[in-house]
Amino acid sequence: MKNLVSVEKPVRYIGSEWNAVHKDPQGKLRFAFVYPDVYEVGMSFLGLQLLYGLLNKEETIWCERAFAPWPDREAQLRQEKKRLCVLESGTPLHEMNIVGFALQHEMLYTNILTVLDLGGISIIAEQRRDDDPIVIAGGPCAYNPMPLVDFMDAFAVGEGEEVILEICGCVKRLRDARAQRSEILCELGKIPGVFVPSLYETVTNRLGETILLHPKT
Repeated sequence: MKNLVSVEKPVRYIGSEWNAVHKDPQGKLRFAFVYPDVYEVGMSFLGLQLLYGLLNKEETIWCERAFAPWPDREAQLRQEKKRLCVLESGTPLHEMNIVGFALQHEMLYTNILTVLDLGGISIIAEQRRDDDPIVIAGGPCAYNPMPLVDFMDAFAVGEGEEVILEICGCVKRLRDARAQRSEILCELGKIPGVFVPSLYETVTNRLGETILLHPKT
């Protein structure tokens, strides 16, 4: 708490509200639900409340929350060389199994890159290692995933509550079996409604615009 004295509205980073879910992490799939905006905006998003409750009903999943910090907190984290963490347990984002972003509008895209960087996760998807979290995104902007394909491992296109438990089950099963990252992404790509950019090739025109997308052979 001492290091929050100098930031505006420290309550944004405490995570001890009524109804916050705390679990024993042993044997759990650790899911970070990230709304890439400040706490007050993210907590007003009903989709967060819905998925947070849905995931935490499962005994094998612990869903925690993270938000983009205000600039004063971001500067503090960088100065102190500390990582952005989930609210409930204080675990750095890079130690989670899945980091899921809500894509509500395009103005949040640069915040996503900030969150990844502060969380200790490689911004470029293809640079991530086997022990890095699977970074996924869903929400209205997932219907046009192309602006973010370099940064996301997978997109949930459509209603998140219809596919999120299947995604989590797939990742947990393969993580427990010590599968490689490429294997996990390949299996995620078989789930209806999940788009995994690394499984596809793109063809661009001379202006650099994507004109064709097809599965890798």
